[in-house]
Amino acid sequence: MKTVVIAGSTGLIGNLLLKLLIENSDYSKLICIGRSEPKLKSDKSIFIKSNYTDLNTIKLPTPIDELYCCLGTTIKKAGNKNNFRMVDYDSVIELGKWAQQFPMCRFVVISSVGANPKSSNFYLRTKGQMENTLKQLKLHSLIILRPSLLLGHRNEFRFSEQIAQIIMPAFSALLIGKYKKYAPIKAISVANAMVAYAQSKFGDTYIIESDMIQNF
Repeated sequence: MKTVVIAGSTGLIGNLLLKLLIENSDYSKLICIGRSEPKLKSDKSIFIKSNYTDLNTIKLPTPIDELYCCLGTTIKKAGNKNNFRMVDYDSVIELGKWAQQFPMCRFVVISSVGANPKSSNFYLRTKGQMENTLKQLKLHSLIILRPSLLLGHRNEFRFSEQIAQIIMPAFSALLIGKYKKYAPIKAISVANAMVAYAQSKFGDTYIIESDMIQNF
């Protein structure tokens, strides 16, 4: 019976992931960490309020088997680039450092298709830098998923994503070969893949591109 931590359980993927783990009998304790408590409740789940700068003060009941990081925002929602980086880089790295105390923990994190620390795009550059820093932490298992445009219902309205969700699926069939990873992907597929890869990838760093997630 596994104990896991979920960071970002109120977001699109995090909420779906929480539901999957509640329904999965292999998991006995689900510890949701974040600024806001998820609406989804279970006898297996507990909520610990955190801004991700106070993680070392959190006392957990048992060692952690898996830590799922679903943190992510947009520059528009964050207000500026600095605030965006605090969520998508700083908080993620703090979670990675915190996971170091659990020797057998598998750290599963959401990045982005096209992540590159040298990209001219601030969003992709931040994601790439986040990946590189996590690799340097030498975690027992680091599983990085790089999904493309997410298809699913969000709690907040994002106009550009709504338009893209309507237009992009029509072009998905044209994206073949090395371009297949840029096709839109269902958020539930990402949540399913997080759990599946956490069970099958051990003791190394793994990069999971979007086209490797689409069939989950």
